[in-house]
Amino acid sequence: MGSGIYQFDYETDLFFDAEPYSEDSTLNSLLAQPEANAYFQQKAPELAGSGFIRTFVGNKTIAEIKMTLPRSFVPQYAVDLFEEMIGMLNRQAKEGDLQP
Repeated sequence: MGSGIYQFDYETDLFFDAEPYSEDSTLNSLLAQPEANAYFQQKAPELAGSGFIRTFVGNKTIAEIKMTLPRSFVPQYAVDLFEEMIGMLNRQAKEGDLQP
């Protein structure tokens, strides 16, 4: 090939669109979805009823929670639940069962 401008197109089955929920979502935005809220209440009822979690922590993104809050405030199992909720909500959104 000589010099010039070339454009190549390739077919792919990879998905590059942004998912509606991510670590940039706030905890409250996840918990606003009934499925995620029910899951959180089932898996961590002691945290789900906490005013601290619902107010102060709820206004933070999952990334902020992971990076800035000590595990004595938000235990690792809760962070793992938040990540599971993100995956669950994105799967439901992809299947059309959920409107973000």
